[in-house]
Amino acid sequence: MRVAFLGLGQMGGHMCDHVIAGGHSVTVFDPYPPAVEPRVKAGARVAATPAAAARDAEAICVVVRTDEQALESIAGPDGVLEGAPAGAILMLHSTVAPETVRRLHEACVAKGVRFIDAGISGGEPGSRAGTLYLICGGDQATIDAAKPVLQCFAGHVVRFGDIGAGMAAKLARNMMQYTTWVATHEAVTLAHAAGIDFDAFAHLVRETDVKNTAEFVLARGKGSLLDPDRDADAVRGVTATIGLGFKDLKDAFHLADEVGADVALARAARPRFGYAMGTAIIPEDQL
Repeated sequence: MRVAFLGLGQMGGHMCDHVIAGGHSVTVFDPYPPAVEPRVKAGARVAATPAAAARDAEAICVVVRTDEQALESIAGPDGVLEGAPAGAILMLHSTVAPETVRRLHEACVAKGVRFIDAGISGGEPGSRAGTLYLICGGDQATIDAAKPVLQCFAGHVVRFGDIGAGMAAKLARNMMQYTTWVATHEAVTLAHAAGIDFDAFAHLVRETDVKNTAEFVLARGKGSLLDPDRDADAVRGVTATIGLGFKDLKDAFHLADEVGADVALARAARPRFGYAMGTAIIPEDQL
């Protein structure tokens, strides 16, 4: 396929390399010459603007960092839509706000260009290995038509729904990761303030089931609450865990107060703990 590739940074550069290696005819654009040079040496052509890169392209990959860059490079003056032919497929791989996805989709529709929001997950190792997870929103036929390009750098190409669904799934997944990092940081801060050896604490976390905490929640399925009548056994099963969680968190806060550790996320999470377990139960004796 004739492919335009915009954004040759930490992720996009490796993704583009796989597309070139896959035998596609690639034209690149990036304002940073050192990022462009190795792709040109590998056989890509270079364009002076996004519009020029997209001219005659069948597929267009956009891997920029911010909402502003996405809007400018796609819908701005000299943007992709100034050059892309009708029927081309534009794939937005950047993580942006839902409103940005909607604006770009509308701009593409007005130009007769097909659009997929195709967020990427797997980090730089995944982009180097060509094993990224593509989190797609859009028409299945359009996604299928783009697969000859997408599968050059992806191990999974999954449709989550209509336009915007891919980005929604990516943002939800990222929220889980970032808040888990904050929770882990708070736990390490508390252990350190309490005089616990870091290596010993890290070993404790790695060798117990804390690392599988997300799977505990995922295994329950969708985020709806358990029905006390229909799911009575399940509610009884988590009630003890909820009471224990409230108690343990309360005790952890006492420790944090004693040693002066900031555990703001854990304090905010405690009232929601029952919901995470599947029920709105809040143990009265733990308030």
